[in-house]
Amino acid sequence: MTNMVDAVSRAVVLTVGLVAVLLAGCGSDRDGDDSREVNQADARELVEEYGRQVFGAVHAPAQGLDPIPNPCDGRFGEISGTVYPMVGHGQIPVPEAEQVGTLARLRDHWQQHGYSVEEDRVFPDGRTGTVAVRNPVDGMRIRVTSTEPPTMFALMVSTPCYRSDEPL
Repeated sequence: MTNMVDAVSRAVVLTVGLVAVLLAGCGSDRDGDDSREVNQADARELVEEYGRQVFGAVHAPAQGLDPIPNPCDGRFGEISGTVYPMVGHGQIPVPEAEQVGTLARLRDHWQQHGYSVEEDRVFPDGRTGTVAVRNPVDGMRIRVTSTEPPTMFALMVSTPCYRSDEPL
């Protein structure tokens, strides 16, 4: 009976330890800082500001964005209700003939401003592509991708994962 109690005690200790490790990583974006508290209004404004900058750089009218909080998954795939990125999706009208060149100009612009390029590729059709960057100063991410048909870019702007007690 003592051996069984010791085995159960060890299992409980191991389980509690594992749960503690999982919760410690909960919501931690690999590049984000979930220890910072941010309210949703400030995160939403940050996404909108980055979106305005992209629309301005392309000289296109803003279409959409409407930032919303999303659950943030942790290192082990767990989801937290108090850690989230604010994500905005929009569209940028760009003629097909200008898409690859516009993506290259955006990439060059972001690189000149110290952003890290996470993805930069032209799709096999040679007319469309995608560019994704991260601002190392604040962790903001921007992705611009050609749509099908290639008449627009899909834009995604997101904050890193932040901690907030506001419900999603």
